[in-house]
Amino acid sequence: MRIRVPESWTGRTSTQEWIARGLLLGLAVGLRWIAFRSAGALWRDEVHSLDMATGTYDSWLYALTNDSFPALWQITLRGWITLFGAGDNSARWLGFLLGLSVIPALWWAVKPFRVSFPYWSLVFLGLDPSLIVFGGEVRGYGLGVISLLILFGVAGRGGFSPSIKGWGALLLASLVAVHYSYTNCFMLAAVLTALAIGALRHRLYRNAIVFMAIGFLAACTMLPYVLWVMPRLAKVVHQSPTSFVDRLHVFMDAIDWGGSIRPIAWSLVAMTGTWVAVRKACTRIKPENPDLDTDRATFLLSFAVLGTLGFWAYVQGLGVSTQQWYYLPLLTLMAVTADLTHAMLAKRRSEYPVRTAKISAMVGLAIACQMCLTRSGPLVAYRMTAVDLVADHLKENAKENDLVVVTPWYYGHSFNRYYHGPAEWIMIPNIDRRAFVAGYVEVHEQRLPLSTPESIKPELALIRKTLQSGGRIWWVGAISTLSSNQKPLTLTAAPDPIYGWTEKYYNESWWQLAIAEARSVGFDMKLVDVPRPSYVNPPENTPLYVLEPNGKPDTASYPK
Repeated sequence: MRIRVPESWTGRTSTQEWIARGLLLGLAVGLRWIAFRSAGALWRDEVHSLDMATGTYDSWLYALTNDSFPALWQITLRGWITLFGAGDNSARWLGFLLGLSVIPALWWAVKPFRVSFPYWSLVFLGLDPSLIVFGGEVRGYGLGVISLLILFGVAGRGGFSPSIKGWGALLLASLVAVHYSYTNCFMLAAVLTALAIGALRHRLYRNAIVFMAIGFLAACTMLPYVLWVMPRLAKVVHQSPTSFVDRLHVFMDAIDWGGSIRPIAWSLVAMTGTWVAVRKACTRIKPENPDLDTDRATFLLSFAVLGTLGFWAYVQGLGVSTQQWYYLPLLTLMAVTADLTHAMLAKRRSEYPVRTAKISAMVGLAIACQMCLTRSGPLVAYRMTAVDLVADHLKENAKENDLVVVTPWYYGHSFNRYYHGPAEWIMIPNIDRRAFVAGYVEVHEQRLPLSTPESIKPELALIRKTLQSGGRIWWVGAISTLSSNQKPLTLTAAPDPIYGWTEKYYNESWWQLAIAEARSVGFDMKLVDVPRPSYVNPPENTPLYVLEPNGKPDTASYPK
């Protein structure tokens, strides 16, 4: 019986496949352009990156203990700033270019696995709102994904037919990946272990040793972080104990962000791809007649399992609450393995490549429509902060005898960049705004070791003085209200017997004490309407309140 060879094997691409590819590429680029045009001002994490990159060498090294990325990200950002400046527009263009770079990186990752085009990777990762929005911000998440995809592509090129040149490329890709993202350390371990398993399967012991040696060398280059950065980071990390179930909910939110079609389609593709990979990996092969597809299936399954376990162990060990963008490396793993396992399925019949192209294009179009055709506009039309809008409002409305209070204190990072009004402003606690990159260190070492209200006495005195003199308090950010007979929360010096070092409870105590201090003078409070878009980054969708003195003190809620 004559076997028909699929078009994708012969290098010929049908018109339908070209249309599908053009549609998916157009959607991926178009959604990123929408996100780029909507991002607006920089939020505090992005301002933190720029402050580190424009600081002195000593402050930069010190700030590494208060950042989520190794030094290579900062070196890259410093190079960009040297060439194009540190303005908002320059920073946004860097994020946009990084977001676009994910698309060719996807192609690079799947090409050595005989995949002509990354259909499902583009659908699930290329159109992922978390990657579009946060992979395109001025942070290292986008480069972390890109370097992981490059690592995967290099492993596919040199891992199955090892050579000195291939081993050298794999070592270089490994170093780049781990020095752009801490999470990539665990992904690298999964890639190299999966390659070693394949080598051991064929009794190529030397190759397995080389793969493990590459991992060892990459690990050695991370020792400065393990010995110097991580111990200091552990002391000041914003502890928010959460369970595995809590993290799983955040992960599911990341998948659900694009609408109901994404998780349904992803589940179906994942189940089908897993079945194909398992079936292929379990195929018995003779040593004298190796099957490259079987080796690749074994590699993909090993990488998927080990990478997933390693990633979850990492986020669980961090001891902090997670955000949707933390899961981008895991989404990358899932998308690439889904693409490659379905490529094995597409090789079984000549009509499968065209069918895959059409189905993936229809799913991608449906996902994009669900993201864009909403009542309030595209979900990726996502403004990164409202702090600049609040700052502009205060510049026009706050007076010299007023006081601006920013809470939590870390909102001050972006507020400091955008506020240039006449009124004095403080944070609670009022940390040194000349060294925001060390903010958590200052709070941990100077504020938490004091009891409340002792730790914010100057701030409380300034609030009282402003209201007594007839000035207004403009309150930017989170606020705590107290009933007329409720006393504010007070804590001992950290570790508090009940709350330990957990900063959120100290924040709550500081805010309540500030409101109690204001009540001892008397005020009327109202929410100020500052117009903003429908989609604003929740961590900085900052409200604004104004507290106007009324001469009616209420001392019942203030500690005697």
